[in-house]
Parts: sequence; structure tokens; C-alpha cells
Amino acid sequence: MSLLQLPPEILIQIFDYVGSSYFRSDLSRLTVCKQWSKFAHTACFRDFYVTHKTLRRLLSSPYVESSLPLVKDSVETLDLDLKGFEDWDSILLSRHDSRAVNVLNVSTWNGAHGRAVRAAWTTELNNDLLYLATIIKQSRKLRILRIQATSELHPLLRLLERRDYLFLSTIRAFLLASNLTSLKLDLCGTRLIPYQSQEHGEGSHVCTSIAALLTTLRRLRLRMRSICADVLKPRQHSTNLRLNEMLINLSQKGTYRISVSAFQRRCMWLREWRSHGS
Repeated sequence: MSLLQLPPEILIQIFDYVGSSYFRSDLSRLTVCKQWSKFAHTACFRDFYVTHKTLRRLLSSPYVESSLPLVKDSVETLDLDLKGFEDWDSILLSRHDSRAVNVLNVSTWNGAHGRAVRAAWTTELNNDLLYLATIIKQSRKLRILRIQATSELHPLLRLLERRDYLFLSTIRAFLLASNLTSLKLDLCGTRLIPYQSQEHGEGSHVCTSIAALLTTLRRLRLRMRSICADVLKPRQHSTNLRLNEMLINLSQKGTYRISVSAFQRRCMWLREWRSHGS
């Protein structure tokens, strides 16, 4: 008996055992044959662990047009693991100069070109994440969303100026998923950058976006650089919350940022509003 002649319930167990990382490392493994693809795609994207490198590989793959709808239809758990800029091996002086410069020099990365390289990467990262979010928010199966963003850290240059690298609009886009039952945001490694002028002021935080999910969430875990009471105010005043577990970690210890306070701060717009009103 060949593998594909096995009963579907056994095939599902086999593909789940092989694991999603096996298929994501080479998307051509999804296309052995039509029957194979049905099980392979489900296994590949049901528990979707994503780094920027794996996401970039997916979006640049020749199979992207067929794969993204399958992500939408299969994903039940999305786990984003972000660490900031990591391509520290080399940096080019300019488009017209292919000579490598000293990548172990702090001034190289804090200089104009080094900043430009990291800024371009930041834009690419957030564009890729926004593209994924537009797919994910249409998913009917997605129940668990975990986003972890740790501090951008050079492995050797510990005194290199640290940066924030996630846009506010990026996180908001993921929070538009309507069927979530579990949400974990550990964003202590970066502040959320307002990308456009309309994101400054009262709307310049994600607390209200999180609160909008309270009526469906059963589990909520948060650790962010700033937070305010709006995170606990659902848009629809209802006592029928389904929350079984809620954990808000106010400690910033272990974030590897020299300049960061050990505890979270209130959202900036709230502090500014109160100062103007006093």
C-alpha cells in the first residue's frame, strides 16, 4: 500500500508529525501531486511560525500566489517571532561601491548609510507584515495570535544605538482578525512607530484595538513598552466576557536595552492629554 492510499485520518497524523517547518523550508514539497498537496498545505500552514526571513522567503517564492490563499484557509495559530535587523555581516557603501566596510565599527551602523540600510529594512519588514495581515484577517480558522518582538541587538556591538522597528499600523492590522480566542503580545523590544500623521494623538496606541477583542478572547497576555487603562475597556459594554486568563506584565527586565525603564509607561497620547487638561 502506498502512502497516499492510507485513510485520511492517518495521513493527517503523518503530515502533522512531519511538521510545518519541513514544507515551509522548501515550498516545492507542497506540489508532489494533487492529493498530496491537500494534506501538505494544511500541515504547512495550520501552525504558522514566522520570522522575517521565512516570511520574505514565502513572499518571494514563485508559489506565493497559490500559497497565501492556503495560509488564509488553513492557519489556526500564527506565531510571529521578530528580532529587528539581523543582517550584520556586511554593508555596502553605496549602490556604485561594492567594497565591504568595517561592520564591527559602531560608527558604520550609526552613520548615515548604516541608518539608511536599517531604515530600508524596517520599511520592508512592515510592508511584508502588512501584506500577511491582510491575508490573515480574512481567516475564519485563526484562533491564536502570538507576536513577540525583542530588542534589535548586534551580537558584538553592544553599545550600538538601538532602534524601534515596528509600525503602529502593522500591529493594528493583525488585531483586525475577528475570531481570535487567544492573544499574546510581547512587544517590549520596540516601541510602535506612528507611520503616518493620523496615527499621532489619541489613536497612537493599540490599547483600544486590543480592547475591541475582549468579547471573543479567552486568553490575553500583554507586555508592551506603553499601556493604558483603555486596554481593559471593550467597545461594547458587556459583562459577558469569555476571558479565562489575563496576564499583563509590567516589567521590562530582560529586554537587553540599556536605556529602557524597568517598567512600562502609560501611552504617550494619554500623558499629553492630561498635561494639557490640567
